[in-house]
Amino acid sequence: MVKNMAFCIAKQQKVDPTAMFYAFETGDDHLEKLFGRICMLIAHNSGMSFHQGVEQLGHAMDIDHVFMR
Repeated sequence: MVKNMAFCIAKQQKVDPTAMFYAFETGDDHLEKLFGRICMLIAHNSGMSFHQGVEQLGHAMDIDHVFMR
């Protein structure tokens, strides 16, 4: 985790050294929640096609937007 934080800080300094860097945004919780919602939508079907995966990703993003409101 500390190593990841060091890499993220170094990347941010190369991209834009004047921008603010927030350490709490380096976690993968958002990605894990999105993956959990996709698994929930497809009923844990690991054999989905690419088209189904993209479609379910869109649905999961819609659910995230509803929760954000």
